[in-house]
Amino acid sequence: QAEDGIRDVERSRGLGDVYKRQEYIRSIDASKKMATAILSHEDTLLVGRFSGIDIFVNEERIRTIEIPLNWGAVRDIAITDDGIILCGDGGVIDENGNTIHANAPIENKITTICRHRNALWIGTFSSGIAFMQDGKWEGFPHRLPSPFVNALASDGRNLWIATDDGLARFYGGLKVFRRRDGLNSNTITALNFDGNNLWVGTNRGFCRSEHFGWRQFYLSDGLCGDHIYAIAARDGNAWVATYGGVSKISNRRGKCYRRADNALLNDWTTTAVISDGGVFIGTYGGGISRYDEDRWTFYEKNAIINPDAATSIQGHPVFGTAGEGILIWDGMRFFKLTIEDGLPDNEILS
Repeated sequence: QAEDGIRDVERSRGLGDVYKRQEYIRSIDASKKMATAILSHEDTLLVGRFSGIDIFVNEERIRTIEIPLNWGAVRDIAITDDGIILCGDGGVIDENGNTIHANAPIENKITTICRHRNALWIGTFSSGIAFMQDGKWEGFPHRLPSPFVNALASDGRNLWIATDDGLARFYGGLKVFRRRDGLNSNTITALNFDGNNLWVGTNRGFCRSEHFGWRQFYLSDGLCGDHIYAIAARDGNAWVATYGGVSKISNRRGKCYRRADNALLNDWTTTAVISDGGVFIGTYGGGISRYDEDRWTFYEKNAIINPDAATSIQGHPVFGTAGEGILIWDGMRFFKLTIEDGLPDNEILS
């Protein structure tokens, strides 16, 4: 979304039309169907897809980078001092489509990307992590507790690495935290650093860093479910999406919100977005619940909000649905974009 409220819409078969509120302005067409990643930087829009990337300036496509079909899809895009970096199924390439140090990334399936201390870090599906600094890829010099990396987060000093067998903290050396060290579980599913605290989701609750230890949260502390799908944190408060509802966790207490509390229409929560207009909770089959000034309001009551299909653009939440197009908050309500508005498909995956 630009400063004047114009929105670019990612969809499952390309890049959609441009809207300002509900008014059609113009159309932006990617060179191929199926947009898999979008990055906006100043007046440049980068649209990743299967087999390549399109580059738009002022909404005009100026360049297309084609990559081999066997490389797969672009999963994430980053802009560094050296240019554009693409991460995906086939590894890491630069903006010219050239493989960056093909022997360095230890696996082609990139699961997460993070900027930490002037270096670009990548996590992989089953082969650990690697980093690029000064234009050179380096392998991680320490052995991780598990090669399966689910998330990365930086607090400025430490790099935190979520794996299937513990949480690793890297600063000079490597320290691994497991259940015996105060975590809820060894399986780490989500990370969020809010500027002060690290929030760690697991398959058995979640915890928050405090002083030199961890404070655990379980069902008895106001957590709605054990398996954590997503965490959104700000100003010492976190909203935690679980299979059994959504929890608001503060410094003093936690509170669970469910359908029985008239907060949700479905207890399976898939994502949480903290925005200027309140906290928005996506559910699987119960639409979106908005929490603002101690009041819950329901929107698009039967919508299925796909996991990970949510973001906040300049304070405005955007949600992708299963079969109902895109839902965009305009400050007062959600408006919907579907195939009737020019989208080629109503199934929005990311």
